[in-house]
Amino acid sequence: MRVGNDEAMLRFNCPNCDNELFFNSLSCLACGRFLEFSPRLLNFVELAQGEGCLNRRQHNVCNWEKDGEGDFCRACARNILIPDLTIEGNLEKWGQMEESKRRLFFSCFRLGIPMNDVGFRFVASTGNESASTGHLNGVITINLGEADPVSREITRTNLNEKMRTLIGHFRHEFGHYYWHYRIETNSHLLEEFRELYGDERADYQASLDTYYRSVKIKGQDHISVYASSHPWEDWAETFAHYLHFRDTLETAQTFGLTKEKEFLFEEALKDWIQLSVALNEVNRSLGLPDLYPFTLSPGVVKKLEFCHRVICGSPTG
Repeated sequence: MRVGNDEAMLRFNCPNCDNELFFNSLSCLACGRFLEFSPRLLNFVELAQGEGCLNRRQHNVCNWEKDGEGDFCRACARNILIPDLTIEGNLEKWGQMEESKRRLFFSCFRLGIPMNDVGFRFVASTGNESASTGHLNGVITINLGEADPVSREITRTNLNEKMRTLIGHFRHEFGHYYWHYRIETNSHLLEEFRELYGDERADYQASLDTYYRSVKIKGQDHISVYASSHPWEDWAETFAHYLHFRDTLETAQTFGLTKEKEFLFEEALKDWIQLSVALNEVNRSLGLPDLYPFTLSPGVVKKLEFCHRVICGSPTG
């Protein structure tokens, strides 16, 4: 894994034989060594016998090293509630959730975003109660049904969404958490937020009720249709898209698809637009939907730039 410009890159190699590894690797396919990812080193290390996160040892749904003297890794330790694993299919769905959550943690570690106060609940709908995804008081709840690609696609179509993914849910809901952590407590950022996104003191539930009753049309200055429902949702959608474009661009740089360089917002955005257009055309050549089916209007770019400054505390460059 290469490190440059204070950024940890996204390509990994076996510590024993240097064979290429991937984010969810449990072992090296070349030399057979069992491995685990170290958030401390942002790289893979050999797995010692009897070690590893408890969720790997018991359920094989994690590939990170355990945190200090605890039983769990830094990501699994933030779980408050996991699904009932005696129900058929829940283990596989939960495993998909955990991988997406680790990707969120990895991004946040690299950006210096603290993860010590956020908790996660994974819940499933029952015959009597429908589980919902959301954030409340530092706790992120994800509906386990989102790991079912058929159900997720039906929901995406019904809500007129251009994209609906597991990692998108984690990034969006963490955006809600981060708003309270970073913006609500800073009067200067809060004032600028209201100028760009609107006044979050507008009745949230009433805004959502109006949104779900209305014809869903994306506003020019909103990254998605759902972003138009309330300033909080506008922020969460923008936050998620900032991580979408930043992580995807840096992955492309690491694999040589575009030039590696320091992440300066204006330059990075130009590179991302060029890359996303090219990737969309690649998908179309295969008869697949666009990889990134979004248009970044000047108003959306301003919101993304604000998001960048809130996270990085740096000039636009």
